[in-house]
Amino acid sequence: MSYYQDSKQQYSQDYPPQQNYQQQQGYPPPPSYPAQGQPQQPPQQYGQQPPQPGQGQQAAPEVNDSGTYQGLSYTIKHRNAFSIIEFRLRQNDAVKSIPGAMVHMSGSVTITGNVKMGFKKLFTGAQMAESTFTGPGTVALTPTMIGDIVSLPIDGSAGGRPWHVAKHAYLACTMGVSKDTKAQGLGKALFGGGDLFVYRMMGEGVAWLTSYGAVEALTVG
Repeated sequence: MSYYQDSKQQYSQDYPPQQNYQQQQGYPPPPSYPAQGQPQQPPQQYGQQPPQPGQGQQAAPEVNDSGTYQGLSYTIKHRNAFSIIEFRLRQNDAVKSIPGAMVHMSGSVTITGNVKMGFKKLFTGAQMAESTFTGPGTVALTPTMIGDIVSLPIDGSAGGRPWHVAKHAYLACTMGVSKDTKAQGLGKALFGGGDLFVYRMMGEGVAWLTSYGAVEALTVG
């Protein structure tokens, strides 16, 4: 105990006992050693946390989709994240795609653009521009949305029915596939969450479609 005194008032201050100072500061007690002849316990390790659920587990294997059409081969990669489709074109092989989808291409690949303007395209919101890639070489495309890519065979040579595809779902197709716009009905557009106009895809070849997220294939009768 210490005292402080001035001309008017006296102050006093108590200090804690010396033997309790170490415990009040939060320091661990000194280690205790086992008696001779007793088994020694392993030292406790600090700073280590128990493993969390899922640690040490490998990620799901990446599933690629490959195919060929009349010598043109393609591979859909990175389907677990950001999908990309890679074409391997022979001499004079060509694919059409939406503008701005190209990621990389060989120096031997020729790219050309086609612009078709009209009142119908302006009214329906269809694409007025289209890119064409002609081989030989490799070209990779990716959709503008984060999602998967699927291939859709189109066979109109035997009187097959055309496919109706949402405009934002179209990515690319072979040269034998053609498309135009068609109204799908006001009720479907309002209550189905789609556009009033969709693409009607015809001809013969393969089209590649994309979606915002995963694609689930359903078989309808």
